[in-house]
Amino acid sequence: MREASRDKILKVIIETPLLDEHSIRATSRLAMASGADFVKTCTGKRGDCTDEDARILSMEANRHLVTMGERKGVKISGGIRKTEDARRMLSIMQKEGISTGNPNESRIGASSLLDDLI
Repeated sequence: MREASRDKILKVIIETPLLDEHSIRATSRLAMASGADFVKTCTGKRGDCTDEDARILSMEANRHLVTMGERKGVKISGGIRKTEDARRMLSIMQKEGISTGNPNESRIGASSLLDDLI
């Protein structure tokens, strides 16, 4: 995947609603070790991102930084419809060492959030 995407940002969608914690951790580790720039919780089509999903991916991105010396990004998406949902997810990411002010480290995918913000 990394080779095919060349210099483009590579995001790997984990589909966390379908997986248990062990599988989420293993899949995110494999994706990051294989060169993904971001790991993304889910599309939202198979379930919503939970607080625990956000925490696990954030922990794994921080683990990758500590063990491999490479900073990877986390994109949280799926079911984030309200401002308070986004704030809660950002808080979880921050607690796990992810910089929420850096778009290369953290992103939120929430197309329906716009309605709540306006």
